[in-house]
Amino acid sequence: MNLFSNDSFLGRILDRVSSFVLLNLYFMVCALPVITAGASLTALYYSVLKLHKDGDVSVTRLFFRSFRQNLKQATAGWLLMLLLLLTAWLEHRFFPQGSSPFGFLFSISILILLFVDVILFLYLFPVIAAFSNSLKALLLHAFYFAFHKIGYLIAVAAITFLPMYFTLVDARMFPLYLLFWLLCGFSVTAWLNAWFFYRLFRPHLGGQDAAKASDSTPDSYVF
Repeated sequence: MNLFSNDSFLGRILDRVSSFVLLNLYFMVCALPVITAGASLTALYYSVLKLHKDGDVSVTRLFFRSFRQNLKQATAGWLLMLLLLLTAWLEHRFFPQGSSPFGFLFSISILILLFVDVILFLYLFPVIAAFSNSLKALLLHAFYFAFHKIGYLIAVAAITFLPMYFTLVDARMFPLYLLFWLLCGFSVTAWLNAWFFYRLFRPHLGGQDAAKASDSTPDSYVF
């Protein structure tokens, strides 16, 4: 057997690595306008969920198809997240926090806004990638999945935020971390998270997988 053939062990590893590098590049380029970052993250999660589900897939076709199909909905979700973050910043900047009753209430409200933002950042875009529904319903689904298995929420948060934390605080290793993020960091993080998301979503997919064999059919899962 040819060592580098697609069917060989090494060939499969190289194929997966190339998929990660391509997805990472697509994600960064499509997220550059900032306003499209939500759609880019949704397309990234759609692609890695399909990697977990089907294995050998065309990540280029999947990424850009999801990006087009989910652009409006994912952008609306992204803008909602930014609005919540802006509200928390304005409260922190212009309203008192501290030991007074009003200060305590403002501090609690800021923490709640930031917590909601974190949940949406972690779960909303995988949910948009996996299910077709109104944005309001998808927001509710995001919170449902986040608290359905708290262990998964902790794992996804750790996988997402710990590498970012070490990248920012470890100045000596920063060039290596930066190279990792530029090559495959975002796609590998999404792929690791998708292991949990796919197991969360799978019981809600029904028998639709087999019915979606045609490329002409939108490949979003539906509740």
